[in-house]
Amino acid sequence: MRGERQEPPVLEVEGLTTVFETDRGRAVAVDGVGLRVRRGETLAVVGESGCGKSVTALSILRLLATPPARIVAGSVRLGGVDLLALGEARMREVRGNRVAMVFQEPHTSLNPVQRVGAQVAEVLRIHRGLGRREAWRRAVEGLARVGVPEAARSARAYPHELSGGQKQRVMIAMALACDPEVLIADEPTTALDVTIQAQVLDLLASLRRERGMALVLITHDLGVVAEVADRVAVMYAGQVVEEAPREAFFRGPLHPYSRALFASRPGAGSVRGRLVPIPGMVPDATAWPAGCRFEPRCACAEAACRGTPQRLVEAAGGAGHRVACAVVAPPGGGGA
Repeated sequence: MRGERQEPPVLEVEGLTTVFETDRGRAVAVDGVGLRVRRGETLAVVGESGCGKSVTALSILRLLATPPARIVAGSVRLGGVDLLALGEARMREVRGNRVAMVFQEPHTSLNPVQRVGAQVAEVLRIHRGLGRREAWRRAVEGLARVGVPEAARSARAYPHELSGGQKQRVMIAMALACDPEVLIADEPTTALDVTIQAQVLDLLASLRRERGMALVLITHDLGVVAEVADRVAVMYAGQVVEEAPREAFFRGPLHPYSRALFASRPGAGSVRGRLVPIPGMVPDATAWPAGCRFEPRCACAEAACRGTPQRLVEAAGGAGHRVACAVVAPPGGGGA
């Protein structure tokens, strides 16, 4: 709103570009991505598999193997400090301490031969310098806080002795052990049944409110976005193509790709009980189209879409709704 002062972002990503050197040439997995999230806010990053969501998150934390990956442009500012300019020793101090991440596969992220309590305690020993006994005590408290049943007993369990939901709670306890300013959750409910998914999402939402941290939630599930997000960023082919407050986004997504995602939801755009898929395939990251990257799959495409890259611009009505599309049809009109 005009005249209203907003708190500056705690995490601000600008022009982030990450490439992979492959046998088929250079793949630009993340191309000029910009994201902002404020303290106490949940930003949902949405898109189908392969759109660059997870690579963006791993780039923010500088967790990609180099080679083959390389960040070639952009900045990632945490409280005004560019993480891409830090040496590796300083970056290790940031990871798990000021910015933490919950990965989508807890059974592969946890050490199978170490008790889960010891894995949480290790974070506290590294970043807080605690002794073994105090770190263990705090680890048990952390497990209890995220709803792990019989935390003192469960802390002595190995990952294979816990359920999928319990393992995900252990991952959350590890991520929150040092009270990070920003938590990145990459598809945190993918492998869980519906009931456990809801419990994990409720847990993340309550912890965000309780601690006032910023939450970046990476997901392909618009139902999840509707439940927990404050703002939404839609990614396609390595770029952000739409960004909006949650209410504005669900009231009327503007980019044809966003609208195609809506139409492909079960029960949303189905014809005689069948899903409406998005036609075609995501283009190859080694040979992105010169213009709008969604143009080859888009029913709205016109000549203006070909050859000229599209940039995020404020949509009609403003209020933080931005879209990268040369032909923005009104919500509910034609489209993908």
